[in-house]
Amino acid sequence: MDIAHIQPPRIPGWEVVSQIGRGGGSIIYEVRDSKTGETCALKYVSKEMTKGSRFFEQVEAEHRLGEKVTHPNLRKTLRLRKRGILATQELYLWMELVQGRPLSRRGNDFSRPLLALLKAADGLRAIHRMRYIHADFNPKNVMISDEGGVKLIDYGQSCPLGTRKKRVQGTLEFLAPEQATKGILDHRTDIFNFGATLYWALTGQTIGLPLPEQKGNRRPGSRNIAPPSVVNVRVSKELEAIIMGCLAESPGDRPESLDAILGDLHVELRECLLTSS
Repeated sequence: MDIAHIQPPRIPGWEVVSQIGRGGGSIIYEVRDSKTGETCALKYVSKEMTKGSRFFEQVEAEHRLGEKVTHPNLRKTLRLRKRGILATQELYLWMELVQGRPLSRRGNDFSRPLLALLKAADGLRAIHRMRYIHADFNPKNVMISDEGGVKLIDYGQSCPLGTRKKRVQGTLEFLAPEQATKGILDHRTDIFNFGATLYWALTGQTIGLPLPEQKGNRRPGSRNIAPPSVVNVRVSKELEAIIMGCLAESPGDRPESLDAILGDLHVELRECLLTSS
């Protein structure tokens, strides 16, 4: 449904300043507290805007994780309000206001995306320590401020480790094979998403769409991924090995944790930036 025509909600005690985003069945506004003048972001979903309950479920999932986070590279959620008598008709989620632009609008600067990804990965590691996964790590969900601050946002697909979802959820070009086949998800699912995002940042290309059905001996959800050094000769073999390890089809063949790769990744990305300058 086209949600562009939806009018801003009226919320006692709050003033809608502007619309700052929309998509995924929701609209996000910048709002101001009428008493304190404090500003935050408000995600709004209504029955009018969405078919079924999945967008309501995603907002609730976002708050379950977002209200717990404390890491500086993770967006906090502040309060969730439901409206409806017999069933939910509207959801309002107050969130930390994140200024900046998504990593997906990186422009021609080679260095900022790589540095931002290291900071976002640190936030992702904090989520894993909480026994959750983000499940939708991609360039649109990494925000960079003009001052270089980084926030990982949008926990609508997040879930506890070991979850098996009923639907295929996530961003297709960054989806792990087990997401595409509705398998069991854990921290190594996020590691695949992170590797796919790192591949994009270094090459300007995505790893492509997962195979929808079995092709010869290939499993559903798999891909034929060109090594990143084929696309960008500045990518070292050591850096390539880290990325391709993250992109292994089987979760058991990926790094056991982000801790296992972030030290080496810092070193290799620093070398990559030096050779590109």
